[in-house]
Amino acid sequence: NGVAVFNNGASTPWYWDGNTGAAALPLPGWPEDVTCKALRAFKFHLFAMNITNPEGSFPNQVLWSASAEPGGIPLEWIPTPTNDAGDLQLASTPVPIIDGAALRDQLVIYKAHSTYALSYIGGTFTYAQRKLFASSGILARNCVTEYEGTHYVFGDGDCYRHDGNSIQSLVKGRAKAALFDIVDPNAF
Repeated sequence: NGVAVFNNGASTPWYWDGNTGAAALPLPGWPEDVTCKALRAFKFHLFAMNITNPEGSFPNQVLWSASAEPGGIPLEWIPTPTNDAGDLQLASTPVPIIDGAALRDQLVIYKAHSTYALSYIGGTFTYAQRKLFASSGILARNCVTEYEGTHYVFGDGDCYRHDGNSIQSLVKGRAKAALFDIVDPNAF
Protein backbone atom coordinates (compact mmCIF):
# COMPACT_ATOMS: atom_id res chain seq x y z
CA ASN A 1 0.00 0.00 0.00
CA GLY A 2 3.02 2.31 -0.20
CA VAL A 3 3.42 2.68 3.57
CA ALA A 4 6.80 1.83 5.14
CA VAL A 5 6.64 -0.62 8.04
CA PHE A 6 9.55 -1.17 10.44
CA ASN A 7 10.23 -4.15 12.69
CA ASN A 8 13.34 -4.98 14.72
CA GLY A 9 12.02 -8.16 16.37
CA ALA A 10 12.41 -6.75 19.88
CA SER A 11 9.75 -4.01 20.09
CA THR A 12 6.39 -3.00 18.65
CA PRO A 13 6.40 -2.59 14.84
CA TRP A 14 6.08 0.97 13.51
CA TYR A 15 4.88 2.53 10.28
CA TRP A 16 5.66 5.75 8.41
CA ASP A 17 3.39 7.18 5.73
CA GLY A 18 6.18 8.97 3.84
CA ASN A 19 5.23 12.44 5.06
CA THR A 20 8.56 14.09 5.96
CA GLY A 21 6.75 16.34 8.41
CA ALA A 22 5.44 13.39 10.42
CA ALA A 23 7.18 10.89 12.67
CA ALA A 24 6.86 7.12 12.48
CA LEU A 25 4.15 5.71 14.76
CA PRO A 26 3.40 2.32 16.33
CA LEU A 27 1.10 0.15 14.22
CA PRO A 28 -2.47 0.80 15.34
CA GLY A 29 -4.30 -2.13 16.92
CA TRP A 30 -1.08 -4.09 17.44
CA PRO A 31 -1.51 -6.43 20.44
CA GLU A 32 0.14 -5.12 23.60
CA ASP A 33 3.51 -6.67 24.60
CA VAL A 34 3.72 -8.72 21.39
CA THR A 35 6.77 -8.86 19.12
CA CYS A 36 7.53 -10.73 15.91
CA LYS A 37 10.74 -11.78 14.20
CA ALA A 38 9.48 -10.99 10.67
CA LEU A 39 6.79 -8.67 9.33
CA ARG A 40 5.76 -8.77 5.66
CA ALA A 41 3.00 -7.30 3.51
CA PHE A 42 0.82 -9.43 1.24
CA LYS A 43 -2.31 -8.29 -0.56
CA PHE A 44 -4.01 -5.84 1.86
CA HIS A 45 -2.72 -7.55 5.02
CA LEU A 46 0.41 -7.45 7.13
CA PHE A 47 1.78 -10.79 8.33
CA ALA A 48 3.68 -11.13 11.59
CA MET A 49 5.71 -14.32 11.96
CA ASN A 50 7.49 -16.03 14.86
CA ILE A 51 5.56 -14.39 17.71
CA THR A 52 6.52 -13.65 21.30
CA ASN A 53 3.91 -12.46 23.80
CA PRO A 54 3.62 -12.36 27.61
CA GLU A 55 2.58 -16.03 27.61
CA GLY A 56 5.77 -17.17 25.84
CA SER A 57 7.44 -17.68 22.50
CA PHE A 58 5.47 -19.10 19.57
CA PRO A 59 8.03 -19.57 16.77
CA ASN A 60 5.55 -21.34 14.46
CA GLN A 61 2.77 -18.76 14.75
CA VAL A 62 1.64 -16.42 11.98
CA LEU A 63 -0.69 -13.48 12.68
CA TRP A 64 -2.27 -11.39 9.96
CA SER A 65 -3.97 -8.06 10.28
CA ALA A 66 -7.42 -7.07 9.18
CA SER A 67 -7.28 -5.88 5.57
CA ALA A 68 -6.26 -2.28 5.05
CA GLU A 69 -7.94 0.27 2.82
CA PRO A 70 -5.97 0.97 -0.39
CA GLY A 71 -3.08 3.29 0.49
CA GLY A 72 -3.65 2.78 4.22
CA ILE A 73 -2.45 0.64 7.06
CA PRO A 74 -4.37 -2.08 8.87
CA LEU A 75 -6.17 -0.88 11.97
CA GLU A 76 -6.89 -4.22 13.69
CA TRP A 77 -4.91 -7.36 14.55
CA ILE A 78 -7.28 -9.17 16.90
CA PRO A 79 -9.66 -11.48 14.98
CA THR A 80 -13.35 -10.61 15.44
CA PRO A 81 -16.51 -11.55 13.54
CA THR A 82 -16.39 -8.15 11.82
CA ASN A 83 -12.84 -8.32 10.39
CA ASP A 84 -10.64 -10.74 8.46
CA ALA A 85 -7.65 -10.77 10.85
CA GLY A 86 -6.47 -14.21 11.86
CA ASP A 87 -3.69 -16.51 12.93
CA LEU A 88 -2.40 -20.01 12.33
CA GLN A 89 0.39 -22.36 13.35
CA LEU A 90 2.88 -23.89 10.91
CA ALA A 91 3.87 -26.60 13.37
CA SER A 92 4.28 -29.69 11.19
CA THR A 93 8.02 -28.98 11.19
CA PRO A 94 9.57 -28.10 14.59
CA VAL A 95 11.94 -25.25 13.66
CA PRO A 96 10.94 -21.55 13.88
CA ILE A 97 9.62 -19.43 11.03
CA ILE A 98 12.39 -17.23 9.64
CA ASP A 99 10.86 -15.10 6.87
CA GLY A 100 8.22 -14.76 4.19
CA ALA A 101 7.85 -13.22 0.73
CA ALA A 102 5.11 -12.81 -1.85
CA LEU A 103 5.26 -15.07 -4.90
CA ARG A 104 2.56 -14.33 -7.46
CA ASP A 105 -0.74 -15.03 -5.66
CA GLN A 106 0.64 -16.62 -2.49
CA LEU A 107 2.74 -15.71 0.52
CA VAL A 108 5.65 -18.13 0.86
CA ILE A 109 6.80 -18.64 4.45
CA TYR A 110 10.24 -20.06 5.10
CA LYS A 111 11.70 -22.06 7.97
CA ALA A 112 15.27 -23.40 8.07
CA HIS A 113 14.39 -26.72 6.41
CA SER A 114 10.83 -26.36 5.10
CA THR A 115 8.69 -23.99 3.06
CA TYR A 116 4.96 -23.23 3.21
CA ALA A 117 2.51 -21.25 1.09
CA LEU A 118 -0.50 -19.25 2.24
CA SER A 119 -3.22 -18.56 -0.31
CA TYR A 120 -6.10 -16.14 0.11
CA ILE A 121 -9.43 -17.99 0.19
CA GLY A 122 -11.63 -15.42 1.97
CA GLY A 123 -14.52 -16.38 4.19
CA THR A 124 -14.11 -17.63 7.75
CA PHE A 125 -10.55 -18.90 7.34
CA THR A 126 -9.22 -16.08 5.09
CA TYR A 127 -5.96 -17.95 4.25
CA ALA A 128 -5.26 -21.62 3.48
CA GLN A 129 -1.87 -23.16 4.15
CA ARG A 130 0.05 -25.93 2.42
CA LYS A 131 3.57 -27.25 2.71
CA LEU A 132 5.57 -26.59 -0.47
CA PHE A 133 8.88 -28.25 0.36
CA ALA A 134 9.64 -30.55 3.29
CA SER A 135 13.44 -30.29 3.10
CA SER A 136 14.28 -26.86 1.62
CA GLY A 137 14.13 -23.60 3.54
CA ILE A 138 16.03 -20.39 4.13
CA LEU A 139 19.26 -19.52 5.94
CA ALA A 140 18.20 -16.19 7.52
CA ARG A 141 15.81 -13.26 7.08
CA ASN A 142 16.16 -11.36 3.81
CA CYS A 143 17.75 -14.34 2.02
CA VAL A 144 14.98 -14.51 -0.59
CA THR A 145 14.12 -12.32 -3.54
CA GLU A 146 11.49 -12.57 -6.24
CA TYR A 147 12.33 -12.14 -9.92
CA GLU A 148 9.86 -12.77 -12.77
CA GLY A 149 7.60 -15.09 -10.76
CA THR A 150 10.42 -17.09 -9.20
CA HIS A 151 11.96 -16.98 -5.72
CA TYR A 152 15.73 -17.12 -5.45
CA VAL A 153 16.69 -18.40 -2.01
CA PHE A 154 19.92 -18.70 -0.03
CA GLY A 155 19.19 -21.77 2.06
CA ASP A 156 20.98 -23.83 4.66
CA GLY A 157 23.40 -25.73 2.45
CA ASP A 158 22.01 -24.73 -0.95
CA CYS A 159 21.14 -21.79 -3.17
CA TYR A 160 18.05 -22.56 -5.16
CA ARG A 161 15.14 -21.15 -7.07
CA HIS A 162 11.51 -22.21 -7.13
CA ASP A 163 8.24 -21.15 -8.68
CA GLY A 164 6.03 -22.54 -5.91
CA ASN A 165 5.95 -25.99 -7.50
CA SER A 166 9.35 -27.11 -8.72
CA ILE A 167 12.73 -26.42 -7.15
CA GLN A 168 16.17 -26.20 -8.79
CA SER A 169 19.60 -25.93 -7.15
CA LEU A 170 21.71 -23.07 -8.53
CA VAL A 171 25.19 -24.11 -7.41
CA LYS A 172 26.81 -27.54 -7.43
CA GLY A 173 30.01 -29.37 -6.62
CA ARG A 174 33.09 -27.39 -5.63
CA ALA A 175 31.40 -24.01 -6.14
CA LYS A 176 28.70 -24.99 -3.64
CA ALA A 177 31.26 -26.33 -1.16
CA ALA A 178 33.39 -23.18 -1.47
CA LEU A 179 30.37 -20.91 -1.01
CA PHE A 180 29.18 -22.62 2.14
CA ASP A 181 32.71 -22.95 3.55
CA ILE A 182 32.87 -19.14 3.84
CA VAL A 183 29.48 -18.86 5.59
CA ASP A 184 29.91 -18.54 9.36
CA PRO A 185 27.23 -20.74 10.97
CA ASN A 186 27.38 -18.59 14.12
CA ALA A 187 26.52 -15.39 12.20
CA PHE A 188 23.54 -16.30 9.98
